[in-house]
Amino acid sequence: MTENAALSELNTIAARCVANASPLPQQIDTRPVWEGVVFVLGEERFIASVSEIRELLTLPESITRVPGTRPWMMGVANIRGDLLPIVDLQRYLESGTTAAGRRSRIMVIEINDLRVGLHVEDVLGLRTFYEAQRARAVMAEGETEKYVNGAFEADEQQLKVFDMHLLAVDERFQSAAH
Repeated sequence: MTENAALSELNTIAARCVANASPLPQQIDTRPVWEGVVFVLGEERFIASVSEIRELLTLPESITRVPGTRPWMMGVANIRGDLLPIVDLQRYLESGTTAAGRRSRIMVIEINDLRVGLHVEDVLGLRTFYEAQRARAVMAEGETEKYVNGAFEADEQQLKVFDMHLLAVDERFQSAAH
């Protein structure tokens, strides 16, 4: 092969490479994000960090009441061979009882050695926020106030961050027996 033929062949290969090359990747947004699970308690919407929720379950058909426990302790349920304590979160927070409906869910938290299911009215899904969307002022009142750790602004309303770790280490929460 002559020098001109080799150079021509290399130019042809280079042209094909340029024609078939994938475009360069777009600039990736590297702003820090926070992901959470939005859930409903009564008339309010809260959000819990996705890292604090182990799984979401439908309300078990059978929950066995445990004698000598507080009213907010619904009982235990057999979940895939493991007994899971179930707590009515709304009743624990002294703001009524969670209605057991087709939309109600059990949010399973596993923090330190505590594994418990929290009965909530509804789970609305996963939301992602940029840290810049964190609210500067948080309006929390009543029993939820001590478990609220910030908020995010979404759709012209404030989603309060319900800190499951604060709930799990609360002595009152850990004392389900009378």
